[in-house]
Amino acid sequence: MASEPEQSVSGQPLLLLVEDEPALRTLLFRFLARAGYRLEAAGSAAEALATYLESPDRFAAAVLDLTLPDMPGLELLNALRRVHPTLPVILTSGAAPPVRAAAPPGPEALFLQKPFLPARLVEALATLLPAPDAPSQLSSSPSTTA
Repeated sequence: MASEPEQSVSGQPLLLLVEDEPALRTLLFRFLARAGYRLEAAGSAAEALATYLESPDRFAAAVLDLTLPDMPGLELLNALRRVHPTLPVILTSGAAPPVRAAAPPGPEALFLQKPFLPARLVEALATLLPAPDAPSQLSSSPSTTA
């Protein structure tokens, strides 16, 4: 079971951003970085799981697209929650929100219907996590995996 997420020296929480659409992934990555979050971005569920499982305690929260090409977003959420049952999660999709019964056990994930303004994502994160300090260096660039 995962412990409390690590924080950088400056206190910025690390987010796992999973979005298969490259342009949207880059836009959200840049916006969240400017808002003060550190990020690891993935373009597929497989890439997200590999990144997450390297060191799950690093992550304060995850932002997951529900419609990924290699695995449904709820299945990815289940895999993440098997490692860290209380991981805060925001689900995004252009489709209807998931049925509550289909969601895994643990805290309820927030849902944002696409399209949404990036500022709305920052607002949603603020309900799950303490606000980050001033913007810092990016931990990685958005992945080019589609």
